[in-house]
Amino acid sequence: MAKKKKRKIKKKGTGGSRSRWVGIGAIGLFCLFTFIFAFYFIFLHQPDFSTKPLEDSVVSSENTLKAYSPSKLKSRPDKADILDNRPLVAIVIDDMGRKEKLGKRFLSLDLVLSFAFLPHTPYAKELTQIAANQGRDVLLHLPMEPLDSRFDPGPGALFTSMADREINSIMQGHLKAFPHIVGVNNHMGSRFTAHKAGMAKVLEIIGENNIFFLDSMTSADSVAYGMAVDMGVKTARRQVFLDNEKDQGKIEAQIKYLIELAEKNGTAIAIGHPYQVTYDALSSTREDLLARVRVVGVGSLMH
Repeated sequence: MAKKKKRKIKKKGTGGSRSRWVGIGAIGLFCLFTFIFAFYFIFLHQPDFSTKPLEDSVVSSENTLKAYSPSKLKSRPDKADILDNRPLVAIVIDDMGRKEKLGKRFLSLDLVLSFAFLPHTPYAKELTQIAANQGRDVLLHLPMEPLDSRFDPGPGALFTSMADREINSIMQGHLKAFPHIVGVNNHMGSRFTAHKAGMAKVLEIIGENNIFFLDSMTSADSVAYGMAVDMGVKTARRQVFLDNEKDQGKIEAQIKYLIELAEKNGTAIAIGHPYQVTYDALSSTREDLLARVRVVGVGSLMH
């Protein structure tokens, strides 16, 4: 009986040892799976908090602007446009910054327009920020001396009587106030753009800042374009003024002429202004415009 009892005790001892190792193994596997699970969710599966578009915080005051985010408006051609053989057109809206509601209306128009802002205007800061967030080409609409002294080009203007130091000071102030600009075009300036010494200084500053100069061609005597080419500054000239006459039918005729000019030459640049009648004309001709040409940011047409 003692011998049998001893064997039973031995079996009992072996079974207890096996149970302990099974328990330890189960605990180990549980810890391993817990570690893997925690590692995956903490380090490999972090949520993405960067998907909210930045422009929503800027344009929330006018819901119509939200529909045309940078993903829908392209200022410059991309790879998908290579097979598009339509001629290229750029339309610059000058004199921006004076009117808030009309300015925002133009910014909400589903066309790739470019915008030139006057310095020291009440809504320039707000509207340039919106335009930049939308991916628009933003220009400084630089006031310059006209031939007729009865016309005031406005604050921040350049005059032929100014020395290089004063021109530089004014230009640096404008560049600091307009950090989003990709180029400059002249406001008035029929006298200044014919002034070689003054234009040389302006174009030097523009070149140093790696931006372009669009000659608005307010005078046939302008030397700005030719000097920019000689100085290696990216440049182009305006071919069409859309709204010298504030009549919708005549503006629509100018848009038609712009299209025909682009079809003939491959490219064309127009300048318009933030008038309600210009907005109406662009809206009414939009489908025909987009069927025949590709509207791009004016920076795409610089050379």
